[in-house]
Amino acid sequence: MEKILFIGDCGNFKDTSNGVYAKNIQLFNRLNEVFGSFKHINTNNWKKNPSVLLNVLRFIWQYRKKDIIISLNTYSSYKLIKIVKMLFPSIRLNYFVIGGILPNFISQLEMKQRECYSIVKWFMVESQEMKHKMELLGYKNVIHIPNFKKIAYIPEKSIENPVPFRFVFLSRIIPEKGCDLIMEATKRINKEIGEDKFIVHFYGKIEDSYKSHFLKTINEIPNAEYKGFLNLADISNYDVLASYSAMLFPTFWKGEGFPGILIDAMIAGTPVIASEWGYNTEIIDNGTTGVIIKSKDTDALADAMTSFISNNSRVAEMTQHCRKQAMKYDTASVLNDDFFRKILK
Repeated sequence: MEKILFIGDCGNFKDTSNGVYAKNIQLFNRLNEVFGSFKHINTNNWKKNPSVLLNVLRFIWQYRKKDIIISLNTYSSYKLIKIVKMLFPSIRLNYFVIGGILPNFISQLEMKQRECYSIVKWFMVESQEMKHKMELLGYKNVIHIPNFKKIAYIPEKSIENPVPFRFVFLSRIIPEKGCDLIMEATKRINKEIGEDKFIVHFYGKIEDSYKSHFLKTINEIPNAEYKGFLNLADISNYDVLASYSAMLFPTFWKGEGFPGILIDAMIAGTPVIASEWGYNTEIIDNGTTGVIIKSKDTDALADAMTSFISNNSRVAEMTQHCRKQAMKYDTASVLNDDFFRKILK
């Protein structure tokens, strides 16, 4: 029997459009590098397949005296932890927290409902602020582990910014990620300085309920275009990302933690214009690796975009800082030997 049981949704191991899949694939690969052999249960579509949950519980019992790692979204983790606590109250497991809502989620639970988290040996959270919030709730077994990526390739980056200036959006295409804000800001800038000065390209999977509105709106903007899905599991696509001068990330999505695409932007040397939302201010060094703007503010976004367009030398300087910052999020640096010694038996 292997030493470690890893429970996490890795999708089909190819689709990285979902942040849960992307992070768990990185974690899976790192466990494979360090330990060579471990047991993995892929919980993909477990809600539609009850046998997956039964399989998870069977292996948790088998590995009750070994090391157990779970990496699921907040709601799925809560359901699983609650069941495990009820069936196997003496088991201890390590919990990689995905996203940024866990402290707020726990704070809304009654004290009796929170008891299930007593089986968690270590919480691994994505930001220092999350760690602080968890400690205020009484949890002292919390480790700050930022999001991570295996940095296997550094794309070439042109020293000179292209004309027209190239902006990119790379995330799930939903209103809460700021897509409407970007399109409205683009329209405003077009009226002020002209549509020939810049372009905006969108990459990502479009939410079905948003698709018709998004495509209709973007088709009305001559210098904005939807480019499909950019799969960065294919490292050659980092060349595509590096061809852009800046990333737009005016998110106000409630579940935002440490988005992996911010690491991708740093690897590509692409500074980010991001909203003051979630933990963005902790991840992006304002004025150095990007710019932080007021949330849900079209004018603030348009002003920041205009500033980037007119100040290429500043953007070029940020590019160098992004590259340096990226290395601290390399998987081997974050999930190092000291970390595994700390959380494992």
